[in-house]
Amino acid sequence: MNAAADKYKILFRKIFYFFPLQLLFLHLKKNLLLLVYWLLLFGYTFSAFGTKYGIPYLFLGPEYLNQVDYKSFAILGFAFGGFVMAFQIASYIMNGFRFPFIATLARPFYKYSLNNSFIPFVYILLFLYHSAKFQHNSEQFSQIQIISNLLAFIVGYALNIIITLSYFITTNKNLSSINEQEIVKTRKSKVSRTHIDPMRIPLHKGIKWFNFSTRNQRYIETYLHTPFRISLARSMMHYDEQTLKKIFTQNHMNASLYQVVVIISLVIIGAFKEVPIFLLPAGASILLLFTLFIMISSALHSWIKGWSTFALIAGLALINYLSQFDFFNYQTKAYGLSYKEYDLSPYSEKRINEIAYDEYDNHNDYNNTLDILENWRKKFPENSKPKMIFINCSGGGMRSTLWTFHMLQYLDSMLNGQLMKHTQLISGSSGGMIGAAYFRELYLQKLKNSSFNLYHDSLKTNVAKDLLNPIIFTIATNDILLRLQSFNYHNETYTKDRAYAFEKQLLKNTNNIFEKKLSDYSLVEYKSQVPMMVFAPTIINESRRLLISAQPVSYLCRNQRNQANEGTVSDCIDFSHLLKKQEAGNIRFSSVLRMNATFPYILPSTHLPTYPSIQVMDAGMRDNFGISVCTKFIHTFKDWLIQHTGGVILINIRDTHKGTHSETNFSQRTIMQSLMSPLGSLYENIFVIQDYNNDDLLHYSGSWYPNHFNVLNLYLKNNPTDKISLSFHLTGKEKRQVISSVSLPENKASLDTLLLLLQNKTPE
Repeated sequence: MNAAADKYKILFRKIFYFFPLQLLFLHLKKNLLLLVYWLLLFGYTFSAFGTKYGIPYLFLGPEYLNQVDYKSFAILGFAFGGFVMAFQIASYIMNGFRFPFIATLARPFYKYSLNNSFIPFVYILLFLYHSAKFQHNSEQFSQIQIISNLLAFIVGYALNIIITLSYFITTNKNLSSINEQEIVKTRKSKVSRTHIDPMRIPLHKGIKWFNFSTRNQRYIETYLHTPFRISLARSMMHYDEQTLKKIFTQNHMNASLYQVVVIISLVIIGAFKEVPIFLLPAGASILLLFTLFIMISSALHSWIKGWSTFALIAGLALINYLSQFDFFNYQTKAYGLSYKEYDLSPYSEKRINEIAYDEYDNHNDYNNTLDILENWRKKFPENSKPKMIFINCSGGGMRSTLWTFHMLQYLDSMLNGQLMKHTQLISGSSGGMIGAAYFRELYLQKLKNSSFNLYHDSLKTNVAKDLLNPIIFTIATNDILLRLQSFNYHNETYTKDRAYAFEKQLLKNTNNIFEKKLSDYSLVEYKSQVPMMVFAPTIINESRRLLISAQPVSYLCRNQRNQANEGTVSDCIDFSHLLKKQEAGNIRFSSVLRMNATFPYILPSTHLPTYPSIQVMDAGMRDNFGISVCTKFIHTFKDWLIQHTGGVILINIRDTHKGTHSETNFSQRTIMQSLMSPLGSLYENIFVIQDYNNDDLLHYSGSWYPNHFNVLNLYLKNNPTDKISLSFHLTGKEKRQVISSVSLPENKASLDTLLLLLQNKTPE
């Protein structure tokens, strides 16, 4: 009986004190920061985190050079191998001293990494399963393609592991490789017997982490000798302590030197970010970021150990303080504007009111737009009453870009090329305006070359190409490290950052169609060859809208003042008047698109040449649907519209349905959800709130044109259970879902209504 009990007790001890299991316990107890990265990766793989923004798809179906294939998976696998080795090195540096028995083994770092591979091994298995499922369902790949891609991932991963381990195996020392003469010399040295002089290296403080006190040691009975063989851990008591310390010191130095090489490599790779083959898949770039963070955190731990949390907070506070000074603050700029410090434009309440209520400028701008309206009217027979179309495009990243462009193609084809002829104004935000601007420019080319096919599918393919890879890659290799590169544009020097990467990729995807100045559209808009476009990015400093157009539109900033509302303030400011001295018309058009689509954190906010400096970001913060600009324009020119048109048609191209009711908003809340709900619900419902306000505006607008004001909504198929990600990257399935949205019953009804309205027939 006792023998059996002892047998089970011994077995339990061998299992409980199994090295991989003890390492897992140790991570849970002391290395939670390391586990956070794994938690994120597991969350992405299970689509538990970041699904709204399409982050899981960056890992499950990585895209490289506009293709999801074995090359993209091999690169992702190699990057994952780098992340795993960073995890192993950091763990070895922080925890190796707790397991001194590994210094008695051949290839100690390899043995440590092998026993610390439980988490990576489980992740790889789950990743392979979920990626195969994703490739089959979303990308519709064949079994051969899926197997090929997953094998490429494994090969890329294995290649990085082999290279890294080869370095450590060939350079790390163990007991068998320590020279006997060095051991004798170490034992005889008086200094060595009392204190070893630490080896100081670039990333880590003197090696004092190898204190083999009983308090620091973790008891181990068994360990993985090879992937398929378990051995008993040998005692270290009969080994010379100074020799073991020397082994750990040398191993630690090699690990630190390896980290230095990796960080330098990231900086070097970042210098080639404009070479297409160096633009890694976004998932791989995220892994590079994680790798960098792990290396920095392990270095911080090595230097100050228990003070690392305080040091991190203090460091962030210091960086925050220094960021207010020019030498430490990299400002993203709008390319084409003049940023000469002696000629900055003043920005104040006084200046805002001067622009909004200057009678001379308002009158000139108003008359200029009246001329445009008259030119629009000349396109139709004198005895007719043509309908005027206003197009509003919602924001929503690449899904809105593709949806807006596809719908404009479809509408124009359905109307036999008459859509742009009837359209006076296009407004909106973010991706929707990129798609609209792309179609407008292609239409302009069609006017110059009648043989140009405006409806070719390749145009949709181009506008839907990935924009996220260069952004994330630039963050990982440039923006978070050192921004060393710059470029010249119109005699001004600008720093290369992710904003530059975004514009460069957008220009490349669209065959440089946006490589022109804002003012280049002034004449064609004035002649009404193409509709006006009014962009309205948000000024972060005070939430005003910055109205950007090739035409001066200060009248849109003006509110009617009388004795009853003398305190009325303008909620926007005209770009062309504000930055007249800075040559506002010379701003690159791609910069306008970028400013209007600056999603927080993904793209940096843009600093404008004003004093004090103002920053602008996504137009969706104030009006994601463009309704406020549109209704203000209609109200301003309502008398002319009533007299010269047969009515107004608003076409809203939306990436979400109005009035979407979520049952989760009314479910029982957790304590944390209850604490966050006052602010969280406001953020989550920001576009719902905008819909409420916009419907009020549309209601009042309709009262100005009884029976002649029609609003048509075209919705993207974006079901709660099958959402299209809000991202600058779309999967194959998401692209197909966008294209097929035309066939929604509500969209077909709106299209039929549009045809009847343009034929001056009353819809049923």
